[in-house]
Amino acid sequence: MEKILKISAALFCFLVSFLSTEELFAAIRSFSEPPDQPMSRAKLVIHHRLAGFDAESSDTWERLRRHYGNASSRELFSIGCVIAQMAQIPSPDRNCRRSKAVLVKWFYENGGVVEPFLDSVKLIDRDNHDIDRSDTWERLRQHYGNASSRELFSIGCVIAQMAQIPHPDRNCRRSKAVLVKWFYENWDKINPWMFNEPLATAE
Repeated sequence: MEKILKISAALFCFLVSFLSTEELFAAIRSFSEPPDQPMSRAKLVIHHRLAGFDAESSDTWERLRRHYGNASSRELFSIGCVIAQMAQIPSPDRNCRRSKAVLVKWFYENGGVVEPFLDSVKLIDRDNHDIDRSDTWERLRQHYGNASSRELFSIGCVIAQMAQIPHPDRNCRRSKAVLVKWFYENWDKINPWMFNEPLATAE
């Protein structure tokens, strides 16, 4: 062990004599930093599948939001499967299930075939009632702009206290889609409080 330390010290002195301070620190960082981890096979497949496609800024994503609001990946996947069956095209695959961006690209790639069916496919709840959260999402955007999930959650908690209804739960905190669904389900009770200011304060 002592011999190894002497060799390391000698090597360090050797480097100091030939390298500038910046080069020396760069060399130390290169030894101390862990090597870059290679992408997993699943992530690599998704990366190649997207091929630079930016789902969030695409027109396809905006059309989906207009029709279905801030629907979850699972809901959009179900919609895609139903439309695929109606249009007699290949259904979204398991990579679409794993990645919302890949799913949006599936809608983009099949846009010409899928578009006519968007109005005829609806989300339904357990009581077979239509779920139309697109209007709810648009109303929230009109009131609060591009508010973050955390800000909307705070607003929901304040409104719930004012309207004396159950607060949004931890699943609403975790998922913006679930939070929008909470607003949708309680809209009649919370709507009178939407214009009251202030609704929430940022810490």
